[in-house]
Amino acid sequence: MGHLIILPPLYVPLYSTKLFLKRHSQPQAVTFLLINRDNVKHFIAINIFSKRNQITTIRFYLLMEDSRLYMFSLDFFQCQSSIRQFIKQAYETINEKKSNESKSKEALIQVLLVHQLSKKTSDKSSLQILKLTEANLLRLFGYLNEDLASLRKAYFLTKDINEDILEPDLLNGYYLVKGQVCLQYYILLLNEEQIDNSKINSLKFLLEAKKYFSFLIKKLQNGEIPKNIRNTNTLILQYCQSLGYLSRYVEPFYLLQNLEKNTTSLHESIALARIQLLEAINEKTCNHTNPLSLILIKDYALKALKSKNIDKRNIPILKEKINSIKSTIGHYCKKYNTNTKTLRKTLHQNQKKILTYKNYQKFILCNMLSLNEHSIFCNCKEALNDNLKIESGCNHTKNNLNSSPQLLLDKLKVEFDSARQNYYRATDSNGKKKLYKKHFKAAIAHSGILNTPSSQELINAFKTCFSILDKIALGVNSIHRIITSENKIKQINFTKFFNQRITRNKINTEPNNLYLLALYSLSLDLNKETQGEFSDYKEWRNAMEHDQFYLVSDDAKISALELDFPDSKFLIKRSEFIEKTLFMLHICRSAIFTYTWAVRKASKSWKNEAS
Repeated sequence: MGHLIILPPLYVPLYSTKLFLKRHSQPQAVTFLLINRDNVKHFIAINIFSKRNQITTIRFYLLMEDSRLYMFSLDFFQCQSSIRQFIKQAYETINEKKSNESKSKEALIQVLLVHQLSKKTSDKSSLQILKLTEANLLRLFGYLNEDLASLRKAYFLTKDINEDILEPDLLNGYYLVKGQVCLQYYILLLNEEQIDNSKINSLKFLLEAKKYFSFLIKKLQNGEIPKNIRNTNTLILQYCQSLGYLSRYVEPFYLLQNLEKNTTSLHESIALARIQLLEAINEKTCNHTNPLSLILIKDYALKALKSKNIDKRNIPILKEKINSIKSTIGHYCKKYNTNTKTLRKTLHQNQKKILTYKNYQKFILCNMLSLNEHSIFCNCKEALNDNLKIESGCNHTKNNLNSSPQLLLDKLKVEFDSARQNYYRATDSNGKKKLYKKHFKAAIAHSGILNTPSSQELINAFKTCFSILDKIALGVNSIHRIITSENKIKQINFTKFFNQRITRNKINTEPNNLYLLALYSLSLDLNKETQGEFSDYKEWRNAMEHDQFYLVSDDAKISALELDFPDSKFLIKRSEFIEKTLFMLHICRSAIFTYTWAVRKASKSWKNEAS
């Protein structure tokens, strides 16, 4: 039956010729597909005429100049035994002890090409045997991430694999691999200055990476992914990294804090992620650097250096970072008449003091829900105050600022505190007053629907988050004068505002648009029109406002309740809603910080215009 011939650049290898002649000892014509690996969508059908002792010369040198080519006989994909034998041989090559990396890489690429080309056949049953393993996908793209050209190939290969024929468990791993490839491709483009990072279009690969990671984070929340520790940790780290590159610095700290509690093997990666985030906050948020954050950066760098599995390429970078921070800390110590030992002692004492706080204060700090720049890296009492403000240590935030942005920020802080308190009262049992009476308990026992004041507090917390986001959109519009019609201003909401062309064009022309881009990326997560991973949260909110939305007990059978209550729009289990409301609080907190930093950046332009 059909078979495969591998063609290296510029010549047909001898072993392939022998293989061909062995299979076709009688003179005959066989039609092949000629595939260029750089563009797996480009196929050329050719005829090869074989005789007993020779093979016809074929002129395809132009196609063969750059990279390896592959030839598949057309009947190859119509025969299950041929595909099965091919896959078996490829995996034998991959797992062979004596096999070198280049052979393994070549075999993996061949399997991927067969995967891609199998979309051309209508025989679905024959495709089910093409079961790539996640480990081999990761190995393949590990081979391919050496340089920009290789990552470009990896990106288009991942784009072309037919997802319909992947097993559900492999599909999750495949999305993780696709996200990693997109993220690494973006980072390489950024480092080689091949993109203008201030333009929305330049964020294409980064936004795509974040989309895959967000999709998996949501599946993780829903319990749809087995919590494989290695893959879960990798996912969270990559998600945090993509958020950091999108200037969404606040969200990752809580994720990294929880990740550190659940693993003992990723200290280097977690430390490096925190270093990057803290440095970005110190350098890009128009605020004076806090010496305690510098102590933390130094400690994280030392922690990473002590890691057993540290990437050797990071060692000189970390050592250089430690030396540069030492001199900066020395400058602060001299300015504030202190020393490094005292600063570190203060930092460690602040971490321990959290145990002495009241329950609600512990809740705020442990869940990182304070609107305070100091709270991003410290747990002292100062971190409890919601004292976030537009004015900072930079002069441009003090001049040419009217009171409107700060007035709105104060409003956002009050509403966020209301949402935070509602969430706490509904979920924390420590000293909490009973908020519902016996007849509510009877209703729960009868139907499973939690129609109680406590449940309503949770729902109110969730709704308030969306209200805050809509006000942020109004604030951005007020600063940048994007929409001027009074009627249209009244209709502004967060997701639609950032997704319209006029807003995107404005963002692209703003000189200090770092945090406008961050708000834009955040809006994509919640937008149904852009297939946002968390767009169902917006549907929940709409049902809360205009339809019927109920929380149900965790042991209730949703399918049975849907039959009993056909008019209800959504029935959501309480434990699931608690987790997602906390996630929504973090998105909201991130948006408030981002809005504050966006106004500061905008004020820099106002000062330049005034001068």
